[in-house]
Amino acid sequence: MSNLFFRIGGEESGQGMAEYALILCFVALAAVFGFSYLGEQIRGRVNSFANSFE
Repeated sequence: MSNLFFRIGGEESGQGMAEYALILCFVALAAVFGFSYLGEQIRGRVNSFANSFE
C-alpha cells in the first residue's frame, strides 16, 4: 500500500515542472505583447527627452 502512495507521489515532480514551464511561457508572451504595445509610447518619450537637450 505504501508503495502505491510512493508511485503516485513521485509523479508530482514532472507535473510541477510542466506547470512552471506553462507559467513561464505565459509570462514571456505577456511581456512580448506588453512591450510591443507600449514600445512606440516609450520610444516617443525617450526621443522627446533626448531632443530636449539639443
